[in-house]
Amino acid sequence: MRKIFATSTGDKIEISEIALARMLSSKQLYATDKESGGILMGRIIANSKDFVVDDITLPQDHDLRSRFGFKLSRNKHQNIVNKTWEKTNRTTIYLGTWHTHPEPEPHPSSVDIDDWKKRLRNDVYEGAYLFFIIVGQENILGWYGSRNKNRICNLKLIELEDENGK
Repeated sequence: MRKIFATSTGDKIEISEIALARMLSSKQLYATDKESGGILMGRIIANSKDFVVDDITLPQDHDLRSRFGFKLSRNKHQNIVNKTWEKTNRTTIYLGTWHTHPEPEPHPSSVDIDDWKKRLRNDVYEGAYLFFIIVGQENILGWYGSRNKNRICNLKLIELEDENGK
């Protein structure tokens, strides 16, 4: 299964089957489960403004995790991104972040929004956007922002496909 979201201008971001499965494996289903998160890695499709998330980083040893919070260890995740960049002949890039929430329908907190805006201002990235995915207990929702605007917008789910393209 994969998910395809769209920005308000129609640019698309597809989350691959592998990346989606890895995110779903981190759902917070029990009261003892801590938030998980990591980096979205993928590519910009040639001759388009569309993106594909091919893979993600999973929580690392030095990440700060609690029931209602996640702060990634920048160095550990950056090392994975750097190795992936080299291994894929410099085609896999940083596309944003993902994390879990212990609620059926995830909603970003003010801490999430502030972190995302900081990333838009300070992170180095290719393309027009950074993407932010939250995995809830029942749904996965997405947001995006651009370096030119100081606001976060909802991604619209436009397609959910299984392995047979249905």
